[in-house]
Amino acid sequence: MTSPPILFFDGTCVLCDRAVSFLLRADRLGRLRFAPLQGSTAKQLLPPGAGLPDSIVLWNSAGVHVRSDAVLGAIGELGGTWGMLRLLRIVPRCVRDFAYDWLASRRSRWFGRLDSCRVPTVEEKPRFLP
Repeated sequence: MTSPPILFFDGTCVLCDRAVSFLLRADRLGRLRFAPLQGSTAKQLLPPGAGLPDSIVLWNSAGVHVRSDAVLGAIGELGGTWGMLRLLRIVPRCVRDFAYDWLASRRSRWFGRLDSCRVPTVEEKPRFLP
């Protein structure tokens, strides 16, 4: 059995927190697990430098994916019609990552920061790693 994919995110970023909330709702089969980049799971599983402060990271059986590849990979895990968004991979990675980096560099200014990492609800708790 393979391990479920883990999406690592900036635990104090409001935009990241909203993205995780969306993925929790949309992932009806519960495929994705979530962990803050600031947590012990990230320190244990991610290679040094993979948890860039302006990136989310997807860890799955195919390896470690950052930036736009992580976003498309996480959405692909949702399956169904959401999975069709994986077709955006036809856009060259340099273009996708440029757009990702542009938004990432402005996310704190536009969306703000949280004082602490997300505390999962009782229902969400099995899907979160430290």
